[in-house]
Amino acid sequence: MAEKYFVATGYGDIEKHSNLIVLKITDNGKIQREQEDYYDGGPSYMVEKVVSDRRSYIYAAFEKTNEIVKFVWENGNLIEEKRFQAPGEGLCHLCLSEDRTMLYGSCYMSGDFFAVDTELTQCIWMKKGQKESHAHCVYQGKENQLYLVDLGLSRVCRHQQKGRALGECNLNFPIDEGEGPRQILLWNSEKNAVVINESASTLSFWQMQQQKNKQQVQRICTKYTTMYVGNNAPGDASIWKEKILFVGNRGTETVSAFSLERLGEKIGEWDCGGKFPRGLLIADDGSILICCQKSGKLVSCRWDEENTQLNICDSLDLPGVTNVIKITAEEE
Repeated sequence: MAEKYFVATGYGDIEKHSNLIVLKITDNGKIQREQEDYYDGGPSYMVEKVVSDRRSYIYAAFEKTNEIVKFVWENGNLIEEKRFQAPGEGLCHLCLSEDRTMLYGSCYMSGDFFAVDTELTQCIWMKKGQKESHAHCVYQGKENQLYLVDLGLSRVCRHQQKGRALGECNLNFPIDEGEGPRQILLWNSEKNAVVINESASTLSFWQMQQQKNKQQVQRICTKYTTMYVGNNAPGDASIWKEKILFVGNRGTETVSAFSLERLGEKIGEWDCGGKFPRGLLIADDGSILICCQKSGKLVSCRWDEENTQLNICDSLDLPGVTNVIKITAEEE
């Protein structure tokens, strides 16, 4: 059986402790460090492009310097290969295109969305932000449909990627002013969507409907992400087996689970094991990694489906940790 590798990253600290760490998770949820380095520039988000068996490219968004840094993963090692100065300001998210030839970037401070080729040679298109824009993420749907999430404008729009150009918005989610969406996830063959609303501390569940020759989207329900009162500002969410959505609650320092089969029914809420859970990843085997940014802890948990319980197993020090991904090339 192939080893299961993960890579986690964060903003780092003034002492320059390691802020990019390759790790393994054991069967009992313990974390094993495999490789670690320190990088200036605030690496805060990553995406993988699998090249071949046990070889892939890892692209990291360096938020403070607005760089995309390309790493090569091969033979159990992660090596920096190339850097690209991205347009815009406050690069916070990257997404790989459906044909795997482009990266879509989101710039929180300037509100710009853009595309670059995966060889990092040129910017292909750029969608400039408006005065109040805070571009937060791009979600790659099927058939080259892109979902652009703008937290500042409280806007989620779907666009068609046409060759090397971005088409006009062909589906606009009726997000309420001030909801402040940070992320969108789709499931059920993209017939359903959930939007994580940072400013409103909610999840909004949606259904795609075909009416005559036009597709529309309808809000089904809206749920608070936590049972606690106050400004929560939920972090990232992750879907497990198209059954359960897990979301980090940064204000209350918990993780909540919601049923997708019962569209928003809350399953439970548990302590996250740290402070300010920003990033969150769940693997098919129920391993959950939580990026607790303010306490500088990557927390390893296990989801117990039978007892509907989230169990904390281990943690690792990583200053300003924001994001973790699984290296899927090892499974090819």
